[in-house]
Amino acid sequence: MAKAQKKLKYKLVNIHTEQFAIIDNVYKEGVEISVNATLGYQYSADSRLIKVLIKNELFQNERLFLIIEVASIFETEPESWEMLFDSTSEKITLPKKFAAFLATFSMNTTRGILHAKTEGSLIHPILLPLTTIHDIIKDDVIIEK
Repeated sequence: MAKAQKKLKYKLVNIHTEQFAIIDNVYKEGVEISVNATLGYQYSADSRLIKVLIKNELFQNERLFLIIEVASIFETEPESWEMLFDSTSEKITLPKKFAAFLATFSMNTTRGILHAKTEGSLIHPILLPLTTIHDIIKDDVIIEK
């Protein structure tokens, strides 16, 4: 019989817009948009924090017209941190489902921030495409210092 895994306990402690820029006179209504999206993770062992970074760069005709990068910061409870952090190697291992959940939350938060920052502008409504994070994160995520 498989050993039951303890539930990770964490909370969202901050959301920060790391970058936001609209490049003037590039966006044209009705022109196809392409998106370059990146996902990254960082951690702070001292405060048991995990940072999830989502960055989206939007292009039309290969010309960049919008950048948005958002950080969602989560704090883990001490017992959960011990399950994730290897002090010898100074690495964190996020289980695949947990890493995907944090990334999905962060991507959805980015969508909301994009909506709020572009509402009433010439480029509204720009929507980020739906992404199935579970298809992108295929294994546990290992974060090195």
